[in-house]
Amino acid sequence: MPFSITNFQNPIVSTQLRTIINDKLNYPITQKFSDLTPREQKKYNIEINKYIFSLPDELFLEQIEKDFNEVAFDYLTNPKFRPEDQKITRLQQASIELTKEDNLDEKLLEYEQSITAK
Repeated sequence: MPFSITNFQNPIVSTQLRTIINDKLNYPITQKFSDLTPREQKKYNIEINKYIFSLPDELFLEQIEKDFNEVAFDYLTNPKFRPEDQKITRLQQASIELTKEDNLDEKLLEYEQSITAK
């Protein structure tokens, strides 16, 4: 099944995509779309659409993760990298309480659904 809006709504995937596209456009990798000018947003949208349409129909999540890891590695190992200059978006955190009777797979599915629904 090819990439879909459901994949895009996953916060991890959307963060990985944003990082990849920001890098392609030479923006800071933590740049928020909403902080771009209208002209920059148009360029961003063109680039993200080109990237998504170039993904394979199968294993596209693996390709996104691979590309993200390459960008992050290059960025973090660059001698000019200064962590104190980075804008960090606060990610929503949640916890799961488990009892001995709980089915771990069901609890993880509930958790995944709760974070993708937000």
